[in-house]
Amino acid sequence: MDSGHDDDDEYVVDSDGHSYPTVKIGNQIWMKENYKETRMREGSTIFGSNKIPTNHWRRFTYNEIPAMCYYENDELRGALYNCYAVKELKVPSGWRVPTDEDFDELVENVKEKFGG
Repeated sequence: MDSGHDDDDEYVVDSDGHSYPTVKIGNQIWMKENYKETRMREGSTIFGSNKIPTNHWRRFTYNEIPAMCYYENDELRGALYNCYAVKELKVPSGWRVPTDEDFDELVENVKEKFGG
């Protein structure tokens, strides 16, 4: 996630209390770990924050219901969100979900630093 601000905080904390180390790459600050938030902006829990089967995942997405699950049901790896959850995902103050342009800038910064 790109913070959109210039400070070099070492950690950022989500509303669930998960703490994420950050890294500055170029002019951007990114979380070093996958996000694990289980709440939407207005405070309600994203459906499926406790392991959900694949067939339910498809149904939520088809019916435009914000949902999340964990890769291989492993919460330590971070969460996977459908597009409806991403639109309403609660993020720490000063942060936002990165855009395609943010990722393009990240790739360019990494290429400049490491070649490629």
